[in-house]
Amino acid sequence: MTEQDKIRKLQQSASFNVSNFIWDEEDRLYAKIDFDELTALLLRMMNVDEIDGEELHECVCRLTHKQAFIEAKKKIENNEQMLINQAC
Repeated sequence: MTEQDKIRKLQQSASFNVSNFIWDEEDRLYAKIDFDELTALLLRMMNVDEIDGEELHECVCRLTHKQAFIEAKKKIENNEQMLINQAC
């Protein structure tokens, strides 16, 4: 097996489906959120009587989406480092 073949094999083993990872990560993060607790906290912090649940939901979706991209970036960087370490 040539060096190029070894590198290609390492790349395949280190790669993952980014789209699926992001969807799964969003689901995982979203599932951790207790909306009743979050709503109660925001009501206390903002000293208001009501919060628009739809707006809160949309905000949380945007946050989990951004966080999923951050986690995907970390995973890619870790995979790249693993490739470098294995190639050396």
